Amino acid sequence: NVSEWIDSSVNTFDVSQAVLAARPSYTASSGGVIFDTTGGTDFLQSIADYQLTSEFTIGFKVKSSSIIAIETNILSSSTNPSLLELNGCCNVDIYGATGAGKNLTTTTGNIEDAYIVMTRNSANTIELTFNGIVQDTNTFTTVPRFNQIGTNFDGSIFEIMVFDSTSQALTDKINERLSNL
Repeated sequence: NVSEWIDSSVNTFDVSQAVLAARPSYTASSGGVIFDTTGGTDFLQSIADYQLTSEFTIGFKVKSSSIIAIETNILSSSTNPSLLELNGCCNVDIYGATGAGKNLTTTTGNIEDAYIVMTRNSANTIELTFNGIVQDTNTFTTVPRFNQIGTNFDGSIFEIMVFDSTSQALTDKINERLSNL
């Protein structure tokens, strides 16, 4: 079982799980960290919240055990509302520390097996890219924060990337990386 997921950046935003029964597992054949909610809630957590105060880019690749019927958190906070959750087959919701949120919808597929990139630029416009195709935009001015990965998620997470900047070149590189996982 996975006791720690190490941040590969210089920020050392590592997440861990001390409780054996709440640890996700790792499968080398797929390269995924498997979060299982059937026997309990698996999640990894850091000590402090990570805040995204201005521009950001978040990319992740997931494979759900089934089409997601309820809200499941990819990134969340133990002290505040979740940051990024999958909601139903086709929605990605983002929330800030105040609980204010926005829903973005995919139009070209379901989230059961997908890679997703969400960005917020300096004008506070968030954009959802689903499997390399721009899907939806909205305005989001709240400061999101997180300290947990995988809470209430039933499936595999292959990669999560969080940047405090945004650019088309960065989004393109993330899409390329995630499409090859």
